[in-house]
Amino acid sequence: MAWITKTRRVVICGQIKQEVLQGSRDLRAFQKLEKQMSIWDYEPEVAEDFIEAARIFSELRWKDLTVPPATA
Repeated sequence: MAWITKTRRVVICGQIKQEVLQGSRDLRAFQKLEKQMSIWDYEPEVAEDFIEAARIFSELRWKDLTVPPATA
């Protein structure tokens, strides 16, 4: 999950950071991305985040709106 706070700062969670970094084509690109992403605030995940994500996904699916999972 990534969002913009009231102070207009980008905030990301670990899962997003992992997905972006694992898409790197080589070590140099990995290191560049890691450095670029270090300017963003980090918001640690809690169990409720995953429950809420599952709830949103399920409610959309019940309405015949399927959102595919993110792919690297």
